[in-house]
Amino acid sequence: MALGSSAPEILLAVIETGTNLGGCPGELGASTIVGSAAFNLLVITAACIYAVDETNDATADGERDPTGPPKGVKKIYDMGVFSVTAGSSIFAYAWLYWVLKDQKVDSVEAWLTFVFFFVLVGLAWGFDRFKERQMQKLKKGSEETNTPTIEYSAVEIYRELIDDKKGLVPATEAGIAKRAKMKEFVKETMNTDQIDKVQLADLKTAVEGEGLIKRIQYRKQVGIQQRKQVVAKGEIYKAEHVSADNIAETEKHPDFGFRCLHYSVSESSGTI
Repeated sequence: MALGSSAPEILLAVIETGTNLGGCPGELGASTIVGSAAFNLLVITAACIYAVDETNDATADGERDPTGPPKGVKKIYDMGVFSVTAGSSIFAYAWLYWVLKDQKVDSVEAWLTFVFFFVLVGLAWGFDRFKERQMQKLKKGSEETNTPTIEYSAVEIYRELIDDKKGLVPATEAGIAKRAKMKEFVKETMNTDQIDKVQLADLKTAVEGEGLIKRIQYRKQVGIQQRKQVVAKGEIYKAEHVSADNIAETEKHPDFGFRCLHYSVSESSGTI
């Protein structure tokens, strides 16, 4: 993108330089390069930040990072690369002024200017790789230490939150606390509190994603005495049917749909 946007200026500067070899250089090359760089660094950055506000911020609330900036605010996450680019631009202005103050560019100054380009690219690449590795370490550490865990099965959660969607209130305080814990778990792992928008398979993966040993260790730590309830045959299908029945009529197509919600297919079928 940078090459494409600057190609006209580069060609003009090359043409002007080539036609004035041995004579007094023109001002077109230096003026266009400095003007374009200043515009890209200052005006475009300012316009990108100013363009987003609370009314047109397209990031959904459920997808927003709670530790990130508030709605309508843009944040530069790759601060290392941005700092290298901004610092190099300011350095380029100072370097160009120092080179041209005697109205003469010798070969050493020209070659140094050319080498600075590769130094800039190398620094930007290094900061980018450093940021990527840091993010991988944070992600790995988060997966190892902060993975949400819950003692209920996916079907239990699904069935309970479908009842909550229907407006059925638990009869006891323990039931209310249990449902609140389930809702918090779904919101944290699925990024939504609407159970009808969650696939049971995805919820099962979130609940049972950890290894068996880790789940046993966790349950020992929290002192869970409740035994896991055995899921009766067909309970998963019943829960999914309840979820399908709970879909608003406005979301159902009047003419098209599946005759049956579940089909059994042999693993050796290949294709169906």
